[in-house]
Amino acid sequence: MLLSMCRPTHLLIQRLMLKTLAPYPGSYLVRAQEGDLRYMATFTTPAAAAEWCLTVQEASLYLPYPLEVLELSNCGVQLDGSGRLVFRGPRFKMGLCEGQPKCILPDHMGRADYHGPFVNQAARYADAAAHGGQIATDLQLANKIITHWHSTTTTAATAANPSEQDTLISPQGASLKPVVVDCSWLGSFLYKGNPQPIEMVCFAAADLAGRSYPAAAPGGKGMRLVQRVDVMDRVVVGLPAVLEGFRVI
Repeated sequence: MLLSMCRPTHLLIQRLMLKTLAPYPGSYLVRAQEGDLRYMATFTTPAAAAEWCLTVQEASLYLPYPLEVLELSNCGVQLDGSGRLVFRGPRFKMGLCEGQPKCILPDHMGRADYHGPFVNQAARYADAAAHGGQIATDLQLANKIITHWHSTTTTAATAANPSEQDTLISPQGASLKPVVVDCSWLGSFLYKGNPQPIEMVCFAAADLAGRSYPAAAPGGKGMRLVQRVDVMDRVVVGLPAVLEGFRVI
């Protein structure tokens, strides 16, 4: 993407990210790298991080991107077999990792910057396990998030028919949109600094299941040993309502 396109696209994405962070107390946009369109955010719970990623993946489809951005091969419009929009604009590779920062230091702008092994690991998850449009995390953290979701917002009936539960309520009393989320296997990966293979999982809204991805491994600082493509669980998750029709509100 040319630098002339990066600035307006970055500003759109950054505004969306800040808006969607607001429903999660204690969340913070740590880094926003305009030239690479790379971002990092912190949260008080793993579930909040996953929910934010899911919200951004959907809402970013409807941002008013410049036409020249949408004409790029890796930012164009993609519809699924039913004609449903599944890609439009930049494809976000997202990685989730849990940990305590070793230190929090001010960056060149005076903003708090987080440092620690989990920061690097989250970046490796995004680079090596996720294709653009995917949210990747390890199986242990995925199970923790899924257990939380099952205990707070779903039953087997709502997972099959989310329309039966048109409105969910957050702990803060806000109305949430029920979204069916597929928790799917990505496979087994090796990462720099860790000699043991790690089982990886991907979260995605079921409405975006029609997204197509390359057959080859994403690459990055890691290696896929075994690929798995089946769904391990399905759950209804309450996400903040940030869309009105096909417009971000």
